[in-house]
This record gives sequence, C-alpha cells and structure tokens, in this order.
Amino acid sequence: MVALQGVKQTVIYGRETIEYSLFYSKRKTLEISVHPDSTVIVKVPIDSDILLIEQKINKRARWILKQLNYFKQFTPRTPERCYINGETHLYLGKQYRLRVTQGNENCVKLSRGIFKVTCREEPSPEITKRLLQK
Repeated sequence: MVALQGVKQTVIYGRETIEYSLFYSKRKTLEISVHPDSTVIVKVPIDSDILLIEQKINKRARWILKQLNYFKQFTPRTPERCYINGETHLYLGKQYRLRVTQGNENCVKLSRGIFKVTCREEPSPEITKRLLQK
C-alpha cells in the first residue's frame, strides 16, 4: 500500500457527512482529532485497510459531530463587510468605525476609534477594501 498524506475522505453518518484528512504514518493505533477550524484529522498505521478506518470513524462519529458543533459556537458571527462609511471593523480585538473620503493620496489612518480611509479617485467599496487590507 502506498503511503498517502492528507488525502480527503468522507464518511456518511445518518444525515451528516464527515469530511476528514487521512494520514498514514509509522504508528500502531488510529488517532482521530477534531480541530477548532472544523478540520478532522485521522492518522493511521501505514498498513491499515480503508474499510476498517471507515468503521472506526463511524463508531466515533457521534463524538466527532459533537466536537464539530462545539467548535461552531466560536466561529465569528460577523456579517459580510460592505466597506462603506459608518461601518464598523474589528481590529486587534476592538471595533473601529470606517470613514471614507476622497483626497490627494491613498492612505489609511487609525485615529480616535475611526479608520480614516482616503482615496485618490472616487471612493468605492473595492478600493476601500484593498486599502484596508494593505
């Protein structure tokens, strides 16, 4: 059997689909880990049979789904940003209001709780987003 690293696999458990990355390595036991970014990693011995791996994952599926649901509660519930005047943006754990104006140069300044974005041309959400990301 060829050692494959990080192969994406899926297992159906009831109405749920569990997607996981499969890693073959020099080990004696199977390891299932669920990470905060909702990734499921399965590490198995090199000579493991895929059917046995899927059986073990099905056996632990309830626990995997419980962990995934637990981590979901921590995902940010921030709505999509429009990059317009008055909108708030999170930066270093604090909320800052956005003020977009037209001026002589492209720049972004943070002053007194306000992101002041100045655009050389007519301000647009795309330009504002690009300047803020820089």
